[in-house]
Amino acid sequence: VSCHDTFHEINIGPGSVRIEELPSVYTPGQDYTIKVIAQQSGRNKFGFQLTAIDMSGNRAGMLIPTDANTQVNSNTGLNGRQYIQHTQAGTSAPIAGSRTWQVRWTAPASDVGPVRFYVAGNAANNDGTNQNDYIYTSSRLSDSPTSVVTLSLESDPGGQSLEAGTAF
Repeated sequence: VSCHDTFHEINIGPGSVRIEELPSVYTPGQDYTIKVIAQQSGRNKFGFQLTAIDMSGNRAGMLIPTDANTQVNSNTGLNGRQYIQHTQAGTSAPIAGSRTWQVRWTAPASDVGPVRFYVAGNAANNDGTNQNDYIYTSSRLSDSPTSVVTLSLESDPGGQSLEAGTAF
């Protein structure tokens, strides 16, 4: 809410922000095009900011604009975090009630473990001030190749529940 002074808590309004087309498991060094979608009926101005970090809070990979609607913030955050966000041209909604941005993410060159994406979105009332806008937040996880466990059973557990760490 540093740019928009909302009149309420975050995630209270009738809208949302979400990340789509994020791989469930990333491949180190691979490029992915992901979508950020902010929506709220009755609004026609939107904004967002997104970052990708590993489980230690360090920058994870590279966020790259795909067109003139997004830009990388020149200021980095804690532990070299990178932020990508809307441009002024990228705030107008082509159709009322929703705005979608595409962002390219290059996964880290090596396996850094799971990567968490954090996004904040703004549904603005377009009154030319920073007042009375709605702010939404969300996050998604992309697992690393080594964090995925595949399990196969050699025999039927016979209806038993198997808890992590137990033997059968």
